[in-house]
Amino acid sequence: MSDTPTDLTLPTFIIAGAAKCGTTSIWAYLNQHPDVYMSPRKELHFFDDDGEYAKGMAYYASAFAGHGSQPAIGEASPNYLNCFGVARRIKENLPDVRLIFIFRDPVKRAYSNYWHAHAKGRPMPPFEEAITDDRFPAIGAKSRYAPYLRPFFDLFPRERILCLLTEQLGAEPESVLPRLFEHAGADPAFRPAQATKRHNPYKAPRFRTLQRVASAMGPIHTSNARDPETGLFLFKRKRKAFPELRRNATIALSKMNKRVSTYPALDPDVASRIGETFKEDNRRFAEMTGLDIEKWWASA
Repeated sequence: MSDTPTDLTLPTFIIAGAAKCGTTSIWAYLNQHPDVYMSPRKELHFFDDDGEYAKGMAYYASAFAGHGSQPAIGEASPNYLNCFGVARRIKENLPDVRLIFIFRDPVKRAYSNYWHAHAKGRPMPPFEEAITDDRFPAIGAKSRYAPYLRPFFDLFPRERILCLLTEQLGAEPESVLPRLFEHAGADPAFRPAQATKRHNPYKAPRFRTLQRVASAMGPIHTSNARDPETGLFLFKRKRKAFPELRRNATIALSKMNKRVSTYPALDPDVASRIGETFKEDNRRFAEMTGLDIEKWWASA
């Protein structure tokens, strides 16, 4: 699908990951910028979904049909970072696109992912067990950033990739946001409203059984199989019958059953033990990106 028509309205930048690290926040900040048009629907899943990708670039361009005169056009799909073959698909179809990634202390990201799974009503073992449990591969594996980032660094010029840290964005938005806007092709002097607002907060289910039903009713079933050679995820997304009805029912049930909440603080001793297992991954990540993770991540 590398023969992309030149008259289509396509993104000039993509927020490509990582999950549970603040992609919703940077999507929201960019969406406020007058120089930026973001796809109204977050997580298009075009490049990581074989069924969506097979529909072609004209179909993908339809997600940006509302674009006006903004010089920068973007979308945000965090799973692009973790999926096998996505970097090559993006390179073949959008060779000049700019990429934005945001990363969080891997232990905290894994803990957030753990509670995200918990909020779906699934029965979960203790966190320290879940992080190495084969039934929950996304919890620990997605926090090992370097292998997932490597294909993008191999295919795209370094100047087209911006890597940010969640912790620095939260503490120093005045220094991070100009870099974000400039990389996206927008005026770096713009300041969004509520730059420190928490986006996409954790929501706990009132009734876990009802939430399991709501999740099962969703229009898409995903499988977290992994490529045996690269370790990257092979997301298999199978669409169920009556997708719109299922989507609306899931949204309605979840909205009724979930409330904004906080999950328990992670035990420092558990965090320290798990952090040790990420030492080598963190070293490789810092070496690749040049980011000062020791300043921001306890696990570093």
